[in-house]
Amino acid sequence: MMKTIGSELKKHVLTGISYMIPLVIAGAVIMAISRVGGSIYGITDIWDAKHAESANNLIRLLHSLDGFGGMALGLMFPVIAAFIGYSISDKLAIAPGLVAGMLVKDIGAGFLGALAAGLIAGYTCLLLKKYVKLPKAAASVVPVFIVPVFGTLITVLLINYTL
Repeated sequence: MMKTIGSELKKHVLTGISYMIPLVIAGAVIMAISRVGGSIYGITDIWDAKHAESANNLIRLLHSLDGFGGMALGLMFPVIAAFIGYSISDKLAIAPGLVAGMLVKDIGAGFLGALAAGLIAGYTCLLLKKYVKLPKAAASVVPVFIVPVFGTLITVLLINYTL
């Protein structure tokens, strides 16, 4: 039983990581390009806002590239949380996972916080899907309204008040 739970958790976490890796690689490489380019000009802090106003177009471009790379890296926690949730309860958990991942990023809960956010979002949405039963005429609102709204609400409240 514990082996089964462990292998399921591993599968979900690895799914999230596999979707996160391209963002990390893209962001890090773009930032490295900007920083190496800046070093050619003797600049060791290309990320500093003062470089956005440089008279040199290439330095302004390198500064922007550093920001774009940081933007890609900033999506790391929302993406891993969303796709861990996706692995657990399919597309129902993508919105709650993304929002929870942003919250984790904002409160500084780190990588482990993002893993927890994905698991919370995924299992919350799975439980909502399983236990919220509406009449057949209203059943179509469960996956497009009930699960995303209440899945997000429950997930972020749990994260905000427990992590």
